[in-house]
Amino acid sequence: MFSKPLFKQSCKANGMLWAIITAATCIMLAVLVLVMGNSNISQIQDSLGGAITRNVAEAQIERYSMNFYYTLNTSLQQYDTYNGALSGFSGMIFSAYEENLQEETSGSEATDEQKQTAIENTMAEPSLSLIPADYQPIIRSILETYAFGNVSQEQAISIVLQNTIVSAVYDNAYAQTQDETSAALTSGIVQNGLSAYVAQKSTANLDADTFSENFIPTAMTATFSQAFEEYEITSDEIQEISENGITNFQAQIYIKYGADADLTSLNSTEVTTLINSLTESLMDELPDDVSGSLEELGDMDIFALVVGEIFFKIAGILLPMIYIIMTANSLISGQVDSGSMAYTLSTPIKRKSVAFTQMCYLMLSVFAMFVCTTIVGIVCLQFVKPEVATINAGQMALYNLGAFVTLFAISGICFLTSCIFNRSKTSMATGGGISMYFLVATILGLFGAGSFPSMIRIDAMNIFNYTTIISLFDTTSILAGTLTFLWKFAILLTIGIVCFIVGTHVFDKKDLPL
Repeated sequence: MFSKPLFKQSCKANGMLWAIITAATCIMLAVLVLVMGNSNISQIQDSLGGAITRNVAEAQIERYSMNFYYTLNTSLQQYDTYNGALSGFSGMIFSAYEENLQEETSGSEATDEQKQTAIENTMAEPSLSLIPADYQPIIRSILETYAFGNVSQEQAISIVLQNTIVSAVYDNAYAQTQDETSAALTSGIVQNGLSAYVAQKSTANLDADTFSENFIPTAMTATFSQAFEEYEITSDEIQEISENGITNFQAQIYIKYGADADLTSLNSTEVTTLINSLTESLMDELPDDVSGSLEELGDMDIFALVVGEIFFKIAGILLPMIYIIMTANSLISGQVDSGSMAYTLSTPIKRKSVAFTQMCYLMLSVFAMFVCTTIVGIVCLQFVKPEVATINAGQMALYNLGAFVTLFAISGICFLTSCIFNRSKTSMATGGGISMYFLVATILGLFGAGSFPSMIRIDAMNIFNYTTIISLFDTTSILAGTLTFLWKFAILLTIGIVCFIVGTHVFDKKDLPL
């Protein structure tokens, strides 16, 4: 079946063309890998991505600061309001409790049951009916804390007020976010702020606005310094961003509600809307499709896109495809058209042997071509910056294997047309036309492919990917490390094998103008 003399003849006739095409393809691959791999493209991409993520992080710090400032400020004002109201009748409450406890114990040490009875009798005192109903649960808690907690009257009031306010903050935060972690974070900030406020107020004349303004930036730094390290935002920067955010929030409240605005009297929904509008990041201000495109561009693997999609599926197979079109045509139909096939068949070589030998030459020459590009690609990867080289040697080998399998299928198509037609121009026009259409459709389809940046992607162009067998060369699967590309490679191999078999059969059976 295999003719060595004919194989040598084919090597001699097409060897120069093979060498030129192979050298040109290897040089293109080497230049592309080395230039892309040692450029500053990763620094530009990292700068873009870093600028976007930092802007989002800064907006998040401002949003947290404003929300915490508003929540803590209103909580402190509520504490002062309740504390001031309770101070007016706390003496009456505790006096009534002590009298009721004295009646229960008659001078002996009180038991827990007697304390509880004294509390119930105190709550039933007619004088307590003058106290607003919303204070009743707080008064009961204060009496229980005082009776069972071994604390002073002032401490009991402070503890109950703080716990009541913090619990309300948690419930409100959870109702808004449905996130236990976020609610716990907010209530924890308020709890720490309340404790510090109460402790400092006993020795200094504090107001809620000033204390919240000073406390929140410090709390933000202590709470989020590690969380924002990945965005390269230092503790000092968190402090500064937080202070600026609170100042901006105060200014907007002044502009919208006036200098005497009381935060506790404002609608919380309006305040939340105001905070969100003040803390919009660059990504929030842009349309959704544009912001999504910028995020995608920041995360895009440009090195893999250029090497995998643009070179191996387009530029890297262009010259080998030209070689295949010209060689496949010259191996069969070119010789029939020139009459040299008559001389070949005048020897003891059969038609099947001719077709099989020429087929072997075509496949082996293309395979040898991509063995060379594989070696060149893997060697060049060793000189690429590690932070840029997102393709390893194994993936480079699979890219070359995919390019070979794709061209194997195209070789089969060109070989089939060479076996069908006796005229060289007809064979080249048909096989070459089909092959070039596949390449052009791939170029057009690239603008609609999912691997292309969405900001310049035209989804309608993706239809061309369904009309070319080159789209079965799944570079995305290779890069992702999945095995999806295997069944697609199998289809390409099947196309090539079927075309070679049919072409051999057609050449063996057809009438030749010898």
